[in-house]
Amino acid sequence: MPVNLKFKVAKLWFPVALCMAVIFYTSSIPGRDVPSLFPYQDLIYHLLIFFLLACFFIRAMKNTFPAFGHIKIVLFTTIFVIIYGLTDEWHQSFVPLRTVSVFDFFIDCLAGFAACILFVFRQLALSERKVCLK
Repeated sequence: MPVNLKFKVAKLWFPVALCMAVIFYTSSIPGRDVPSLFPYQDLIYHLLIFFLLACFFIRAMKNTFPAFGHIKIVLFTTIFVIIYGLTDEWHQSFVPLRTVSVFDFFIDCLAGFAACILFVFRQLALSERKVCLK
């Protein structure tokens, strides 16, 4: 693999790895040490971080595997978010004063699904615009 391609692939997948590291780190904080900043912060955190993770994953997949169609990218993203959401909740079961939450897992999946929907609509809009420009 040429150096430029390796750099491009690393640049695409670094945000995915960074987002995963942030999730892992924040899930490692014991329950008593999690500051309460505003109402529903846990819900908002899960929505935002898993939405970002799915968006970064979609971008990396789309640019690393350009031959993959939209359906395959959405399928891989969905599977990835589900697996990472499950492992995140499992990881929290080992952290003092943290518990496994099916609701948090549901929100993680919902955020990933929202990113997939946004991706599909964006791709449809871009393809329509190309048709209109011809």
